[in-house]
Amino acid sequence: LGMNGDDRHLMWIAESAVRAPLPSGWTQHAMDDGSLYFHQTMTNESSWEHPTDGFFKELYDRTKEQENTSLRLAEAAMLSLSSSRGEDIPGGEGSDRHSHTPASRRSSASLTQNAVANI
Repeated sequence: LGMNGDDRHLMWIAESAVRAPLPSGWTQHAMDDGSLYFHQTMTNESSWEHPTDGFFKELYDRTKEQENTSLRLAEAAMLSLSSSRGEDIPGGEGSDRHSHTPASRRSSASLTQNAVANI
């Protein structure tokens, strides 16, 4: 599915994929070396991948995309909130400045608008 160690919270997707039953008309077979393959009897199609793997890969990709969008929105909200209060974000852009002028607030607002527009 393309998962990595940072995706432990999404293991439910992998577990669902492993437990997924074969769709109607598909059978599972083993090669002499133990490798599994799947066969669709009506179309005579064979595949090394489980017939539902594509569904679970897409589910994983969309879930990761939604997470990334949520993170970008949270960062944009944090920038917007801090600039409206005239605060610096620790470790963020402008954290070495000691005061915010109206121009720097507009600049932060522009950065926020750009961040949201790029989502």
